[in-house]
Amino acid sequence: MLVVGYFFLRSHSLDLTEQSTQYLIATRNGASQKVSTYFNNLDAEVVGFVHSELAYSSGGRFYGLIDAFRRLGENVEESREIGQKRYIPGSGDVISQPTTRESSNYVGVERYRLIHARYQNTFLDLLKRSDFDDILLVDLDGNVAYSALKNDYYATNLDSGRYHNSELGKLFESLKSTMSNKQKDLLDYNDLVLMSDFSQNTGKDINQKVVWFAAPIIQQATCTATPLPVCL
Repeated sequence: MLVVGYFFLRSHSLDLTEQSTQYLIATRNGASQKVSTYFNNLDAEVVGFVHSELAYSSGGRFYGLIDAFRRLGENVEESREIGQKRYIPGSGDVISQPTTRESSNYVGVERYRLIHARYQNTFLDLLKRSDFDDILLVDLDGNVAYSALKNDYYATNLDSGRYHNSELGKLFESLKSTMSNKQKDLLDYNDLVLMSDFSQNTGKDINQKVVWFAAPIIQQATCTATPLPVCL
């Protein structure tokens, strides 16, 4: 009777172990599928944005924010300096250092202000409807010409500035490398979206982990990058 009881108990324990294992595997697979679906949806959002009229017009090299940013100063170095000083970091559009009419760069700053005002609210509305925290427009030289929130990376250069070795800088370099190595038709880049590794947030919540997505705006030969907040 003792032997029978032992085998029964052992068999029952093995069944419970197997059931627990199968449950954990199913839970893991289910969670993995949810994460995969979530990130696929984010990819689709990025692709949708880079093919939108908002992306084409705001990222225009000659009439959009990209061109206006480069005209803030006499050269791109001065433009970055003006951009970094102009807004309160993280504020979106609160002016920190106004430019007077007597300033030599008044025309360039005013032009950027008007174009920025044209698109800022639209970008903010887009962010409210998505899981993204910010949207950046980056020119081919790595200059962050626009940021909806104006965090610390705004008006820096991702190729040579202080964010060069950050995940954002590495992602921009990877995007440029991917496009330069693929000698294909531009249509092959229509669905190109790259994602960075997780990194520390540079915005208001420095304890937050973020991951960056980047995709090219082909028609205007600019790049856009959008950070996604992920809490771990």
